Amino acid sequence: MLGHPQYEKWFKANLRCSQATFSRLIDWIRHELPERYRRLSHHSFKTKVVVVLYFLGSDGGYRETAAAFGMSKSWCVNVISVLVGVLSSSAATWINLPRNSAEWNDVEQVFFARQKIPGVVDAVDGTLIEIQRPKDYDGFYNRNGDLSLNIQAVVHAKTRFMSVDIRPGSYSDKKISKTSSFGYSISWKIPKGCFLLGDAGYTLMPWLITPFMAHEEHGNLSKLQKNFNYKDSSTRMSVECAFGRLKERFRILKTVMNEKSLDQTTTVVTACFVLHNMFLYYNDGLFAIPNRRRDRNDQVQPFDKSESETNPFLRKTA
Repeated sequence: MLGHPQYEKWFKANLRCSQATFSRLIDWIRHELPERYRRLSHHSFKTKVVVVLYFLGSDGGYRETAAAFGMSKSWCVNVISVLVGVLSSSAATWINLPRNSAEWNDVEQVFFARQKIPGVVDAVDGTLIEIQRPKDYDGFYNRNGDLSLNIQAVVHAKTRFMSVDIRPGSYSDKKISKTSSFGYSISWKIPKGCFLLGDAGYTLMPWLITPFMAHEEHGNLSKLQKNFNYKDSSTRMSVECAFGRLKERFRILKTVMNEKSLDQTTTVVTACFVLHNMFLYYNDGLFAIPNRRRDRNDQVQPFDKSESETNPFLRKTA
């Protein structure tokens, strides 16, 4: 079956990738998987990878996955747990910021080609993933009243995730930025004269540029300010496109995730981000779908002027 053109459509529809990508993924997982896990029952290694991709790419959960392949639910749970663990543990390899000045410069050039804003090296935003109610559920309700995780991601112009931080749903984008390891370290990692773009949910910083807000400008924005906001929004579209592709490919993220623990939930979510970047690396460019407005975590907290470190000069020189 594998390699036959007749089955390419089935792979894309059910495993969310091409046969060529699937083959490369098998080789990679087999290399990374500890020896003791390579013989989980009599089923082939390919079957195990198929089961994992089907589970992540569908919205039916463990029961539907088990029924689709004629396996027991317990076997599927075990195999999926092991393989998503392998994927998640490799996050540092597949999700990372540029490592040297040449890589930073390459990223800047790609962003500059969008709307000619110099110095942009990343865009940052958040998305919501709904979850079942955990035992300690305080802090997981988002502004819509749903239990969720809020995931902050820093994204390359070509929709590759460069940093991912998973927090409770009540966290605003601004709060995640301030409390995450990324927010703590980015000021000295980013090259001098460069910055990220974020939406109005973030605080303006020397390394993070946000749109002009009418309430900051006595209720009126100038033509130049509106023009900057347009270019800023257009450049930041890479974040929404990345989240859209992620969720369209791995449809489990569009459901209410019902893992038994928060740790397992974050492991599954992280595995999806890792696979997203892997598939981009493998040139598997499917599912270029923008994400939905309801997945955003806009206005989790109202504007707090006391928290703002606004310096309009930063935007004017951007």
